Amino acid sequence: MPHVFQNVIKLWIITHPVVITTRGGSHDRTHLQLHARHMYAITWHTNLVQRLGELEVLVLLVACICHDLDHPGYNNIYQINARTELALRYNDISPLENHHCSIAFRLLEHPECNIFRNMSKEMFK
Repeated sequence: MPHVFQNVIKLWIITHPVVITTRGGSHDRTHLQLHARHMYAITWHTNLVQRLGELEVLVLLVACICHDLDHPGYNNIYQINARTELALRYNDISPLENHHCSIAFRLLEHPECNIFRNMSKEMFK
């Protein structure tokens, strides 16, 4: 199994508790699994690792796993109109996307979660 997929499996295990607590209606564990599995299938069936490279495929799969972390169940328009904490925190600019990304970054800060820790600074950019 290529290194890229070992890292993705580790990230999947790490994000599992966050996904379980997601309050997002259809943005639940099944939704996340569907996106991750589809990207995994696309990766294998189209030979993306050799076409794009391991790093790019790793980024695609991480994005699939993290794209709706801690989803509150309401869309951006609701967040902005209801003046929720997320809308205020992110100044009405894509509050959900900024929140999902923030949660992912915070997870990846932990040493046991940081699947990118062995990358050079240049590669990490």
